[in-house]
Amino acid sequence: MFKKNKLLLMLVAILIIALAAGCAAPTPEPQTEPAKKIEKTEPAEVALGDESSAVESVVNAYFADKPAHNYKIKQDDFIEKVKNEEDMFILDIRQPDVYAEGH
Repeated sequence: MFKKNKLLLMLVAILIIALAAGCAAPTPEPQTEPAKKIEKTEPAEVALGDESSAVESVVNAYFADKPAHNYKIKQDDFIEKVKNEEDMFILDIRQPDVYAEGH
């Protein structure tokens, strides 16, 4: 009886060790290519009290680096498309109370 328990205990121990070794995370390989350097643009300095132009300059700087195929259109072009009843899907992500204030 003692031999059976000892054998069972050894099998369980081996099973636990095998499972633990199998679940261990592999060591990550070192990067072979150097990381690309990301250029950061410095925020424009704006005098205090001139917040609207500060926001405008930051927004313009953000959109200056966008590619031409970013699916943005000017407001005039958008209004013209709506007036011409073009087939489009418009998603407004504003909350209902904010949306109601604008209409």
